[in-house]
Amino acid sequence: MFLISSKQNGFRRAGVVHPAEETGYPDDYFNDEQIEAIVEEPMLSISHVVAPDQKIPADPFAELTALDKAFGCAIDCLDEDKKNKDDWTRSGAPQVKVLASIMGEDVSAGMRDVAYKMHQEGAE
Repeated sequence: MFLISSKQNGFRRAGVVHPAEETGYPDDYFNDEQIEAIVEEPMLSISHVVAPDQKIPADPFAELTALDKAFGCAIDCLDEDKKNKDDWTRSGAPQVKVLASIMGEDVSAGMRDVAYKMHQEGAE
């Protein structure tokens, strides 16, 4: 769940009017570009928390480990040019929809972020 508050009540970004009080949005409410716009906006404060109804695995990396090779292969399939907006976000992360399409799996932005970080560290 994303928690967002605005320094100015009614400030608009990513197609949403943001109130001054912290408001929760489900993980799938925004697309990658909207999240990026919100994160980069100094008028907004955003954080990500696990919603009370979301199951937290005992080992948060256990599920990722099973998908690690699939993520690695999917990331390797992307255009190396990070200016390609079909494959990459403005912040340089792989597009969630592209990874999900390549892998044939549901992929969250959080899973993508962890997998991409691990993929980068493995390449070093």
